[in-house]
Amino acid sequence: MSEVLLPHSEYEPVLPTGSLIILTGPSGAGKDTIMNELLIDPELSMDRIVTYASRDPRPGEIDGVDYHFVSSLQFEEMIAQEQLAEWVRFGSTYKGTPKEPFNDVLSGNGNYIWRIDPSRAAQIEEFFEETFEPSVAEELKARTMKLYVGLSRLTLLKDRYSQREETFDREEFIARLKPDWEIWQQFSATFPHIILNDGTVEESVAADKQMISQHFV
Repeated sequence: MSEVLLPHSEYEPVLPTGSLIILTGPSGAGKDTIMNELLIDPELSMDRIVTYASRDPRPGEIDGVDYHFVSSLQFEEMIAQEQLAEWVRFGSTYKGTPKEPFNDVLSGNGNYIWRIDPSRAAQIEEFFEETFEPSVAEELKARTMKLYVGLSRLTLLKDRYSQREETFDREEFIARLKPDWEIWQQFSATFPHIILNDGTVEESVAADKQMISQHFV
């Protein structure tokens, strides 16, 4: 049964070095805001897993924050040197997830947060099994916590979405919501930790920290 926490009082967490937080949830639920607050919290001391991309930054994108931007040649060298846990190619552009953060988690040299979409988060255990040796996959599972950020009412999600977009497009909103809802219906049991992000950012972050601390006791 999933544990659901509503935001409430402050809490002092203890996060053992070598932990991985999978952060997921529907579009508009506030994942990025919560992630950024967790990343600057000195009590958690986490870094973000950042994807590599073989293209130039677009306006507003920051190297090392949105992506690690490299050339196609550099990316192909990373593939040859087996530095990527996964990679795909879209047309002429490569995208891939580095192995280094997972190695840091396994060796106890760092804590990481990985924001991915709900479909990938729901099947993260399978990803570990397909990517790493069996003993390594089991160790990563033991060191990983999945945290689903949601909202208790659809109207809140609609309001959040409309606030971040210049114009509200109902059809686009439904198109984005539909796959997230289908994933939730299929895989909700795989998300044991759920935060209802209905209140302020401070309240939600406090609830996140409480749940993280309780998980890694």
